[in-house]
Parts: sequence; structure tokens; C-alpha cells
Amino acid sequence: MITINLERLPGENESQYLWRIGQAKDNGILDLKWDTIATILNQNLRPDEDPIGESAYRKKYATAKQFYDDVFSEMQQDDYSSHYLEQKRELERAKIAFRDERNAWQKQNYSDSRASELLDRLEEYIKIPYENDHKYQDIQVTDHGIVICLSDWHIGASYDSFNGEYNSDIAQDRVNELFDKVIDISATHNVRSCVVALCGDIISGNIHRSISITNRENVIEQMVLASKILTNFLMNLSEYFHDIYVCGVSGNHSRITKKDDALKDERLDYIPLWYCKAALSEFPNIQVNTSERDSTIAEFTFYGKKYVIVHGDYDSFSGTDVAKLALWIGYKPDVIIFAHKHHPAMSECEGVVMIQSGSLGGSGDDFTQQKRLYGKASQTVIVCDKTDITCVYPVKFTK
Repeated sequence: MITINLERLPGENESQYLWRIGQAKDNGILDLKWDTIATILNQNLRPDEDPIGESAYRKKYATAKQFYDDVFSEMQQDDYSSHYLEQKRELERAKIAFRDERNAWQKQNYSDSRASELLDRLEEYIKIPYENDHKYQDIQVTDHGIVICLSDWHIGASYDSFNGEYNSDIAQDRVNELFDKVIDISATHNVRSCVVALCGDIISGNIHRSISITNRENVIEQMVLASKILTNFLMNLSEYFHDIYVCGVSGNHSRITKKDDALKDERLDYIPLWYCKAALSEFPNIQVNTSERDSTIAEFTFYGKKYVIVHGDYDSFSGTDVAKLALWIGYKPDVIIFAHKHHPAMSECEGVVMIQSGSLGGSGDDFTQQKRLYGKASQTVIVCDKTDITCVYPVKFTK
């Protein structure tokens, strides 16, 4: 025989106590009338207070029982139970997905924060202190300016054949010679404003097996060396020019995967530009732009003329591609500067001046040998005034 404890259990609240006694009565375990049950409840719940009538207890239990029958007993049915069980699973899945996403975001934010902190520390490390006695402070702006086209340096390439020799040491010597000739040109034309246009392929990269085999430096060493050579070149220019604007595009040699898999904007030519901006941030007459609207073009206005720089792997030195480029960028430029073909050239199409800059390495590598191509190493310097381009110098080297 089942017996029921009529005393209030430890930790049992009034509703729980009433429900237990009421369930015992409904299930036939407790054979008492509600008058007797009310007396027991009053003795256990409020011995020192006025008693509550059996109607109050009975109605409260009846309300709870009806709610239970309408809701919880229905949930025992298979369809209803399965429905809420599936909702519960969905909620658990959503909670897990949210937790995983939150953890991923926290991990990404941590990584981004660490990377940002490292870049900030690196920028401080490579920053070059500015000396206040630079000559540029005594230089007055004149009516002439120059655009120095730095194209196809291919730092890291190394070859020695009967029609050309090149390596990183020769590259440094030629950049030094270029600087001397730029100063001579600026003196001849009384130039005090300068744009330095990086036309792509500043490093040799490792886009082909034949290139990676003949490179003297690996890609990391190429990036470091190219950044330092470029920074020193700009720092030396800062002593002779009132203002220097630096911008550039990416070339095909700096891509990090094979051609068919390479993303357009994943090119290492950006790194030397970023390096120069950080290293020369305290130089008031040098402005380095690392925020072009597209990595394959650079745009600037100089002495009233609109210039566009492209490397040449996406845009050929032709009237057809000039028209396509103008439509793509949304306006007709006055001058387009090309590189990529490793030899200097100049032409004009529908009023657009096309200038192609040469290569710092010249000929002699495996590709030019196979294609029977020969050309002397050169870079291009453009002189202009408020009316037009006045001179274009294909600067060639003694070595």
C-alpha cells in the first residue's frame, strides 16, 4: 500500500506542497475530502495565521491542474513532443554556431590586433629620422617638373651572357647613376618638383622555374633589397627637390602564385611602396601614396596634366588599349606611362601621349636570349611645364 507524507517537506514551497497533496488525492493514494485537506495544509503552512477555506485551496489546485492538462500533458504526445524537441535542437545548433562564430571573430580580432601591432612596431623600427638641414628648404618651386619612371628593376635577377650582364650589385650601381643623371637633368631645366612613378616589376620574383633558378636572392631578400634601394634613392632626391610625390603599380613578376591562379591584387610590388612610406614618414617633402583605387593603375595630376601609370601586362602600348583604358577609368588621360616591354618608346594616339619606360636590367637573361631580343638598360625621365611635356629622356647606363 502506498502512503503519502502529509507533512510539508523540507524546501517545498506552498504551490509544490498543494500540488503533491492534490495529485495524491486525484490518483486515489489519499482518501480525504478537501475540508480535511485544507485543515492539514493550514496546520503546515500557516499555523499562527487565520486559516484559508478549502475552496481557495481547491480552486488554486484546479487551475494548476487545468493548465497542466492543457499544456504539459499534450506535450507528451509524439508529434507535439517531436516538434518541440526539434525546436530545442535548432536552438542548441544556433547556440553552438553563435559560439563558434564568436570564437572565430575573437581569434581573428586577436590576430588582426597582433598583426597591426607588429606593423606599427615595424614602421617605428624602419623610420628614418629627418635632418633639418636638408637643402630642399632653400629651393623655390619653378615652372618645370619631372616624372622619374622606375620600371622593371627585377631585383634578384642574375645573368651574364654575351649581350648582357645583371645582378643586384649592378642594379644598385645603375640606380646611383640614374640619380646623378636626374640631378643633371633637373639642373638643366631648373626643375624643383618631382613625381617618382613605380611602373612595376621592382623584383624578379619566382614566377617561372628558369627565373627562380637564376635568381641570386630569394623573394624575401629581393623585397628587402629593393625596398632599401628605393628608400635611399628617394631620400637622396629629397635634398634637391621641393616636393616629391611617389606612386606605383604592380607588375606581373611580383605575383605570388602561377598566372592562372594569381589574384590581381596579390602582388608584392606594394611592399617596397609601403616600406618607403613608413621609412620616410618624417620627411616633409616626400609624399608616398599607397591607396590607389586599383592595384593595376596609378593616377596623378602634374602641372595641369592627367597622368596614368600601368605596367603593361593588362594594357598594351597601342591605340586600341588606350581607348579601352580610358573607358575603364572613366576619363581621357593626357599621358599614359607603360613598362613591361623592357625598351623605351613614345607615341601619341588621339591626343593621348604614350610613354614606355625601359628595363634596369636590359637584355641578356634567358628569355631575351631565346627570343633574340636585345636592348640596353634604361629608365625614362619626363620633363614638363605648365603647357606640355617638353622633353623625354631615355636614360641609359655606362655599365
